[in-house]
Amino acid sequence: MTSASGLITQNERFEEAKIPVDVYWFDIGYTTNSMYFAFDQTRYSKKGLEVMNQIIDFSDRKLVVITDPHVKLDEAYRVYRLGKDLDYRPDPDDPSMLFTNIFIKSKNLPGTPFEGSSWPGNSVWIDFMNEGA
Repeated sequence: MTSASGLITQNERFEEAKIPVDVYWFDIGYTTNSMYFAFDQTRYSKKGLEVMNQIIDFSDRKLVVITDPHVKLDEAYRVYRLGKDLDYRPDPDDPSMLFTNIFIKSKNLPGTPFEGSSWPGNSVWIDFMNEGA
């Protein structure tokens, strides 16, 4: 869906036609600048999201927003900054050591997150095989 109001309208049409729908899936189009977890505020305002969620819930449907394992490398992106900050936090058992377990590391530059190109541009990848991530 391209907006909160668009999903609300689509939901009403399914209701009127008595078409069974369990789940709506959102792909990257909901985001701001291809940054996961950041709804585009012009199409999904806080109030719009609130109303959309209430209507979807009332209709006994679910909403799933998909993500990929990469994170857009952009200092303005809160998710990237948080991951970067956590990536180099002190080990509570040995403060002289740093955890480096949020992002997959480069084999050519040890301790440095692997950077690669993905459809949103330069990206890093979360190390989902590591509990600390």
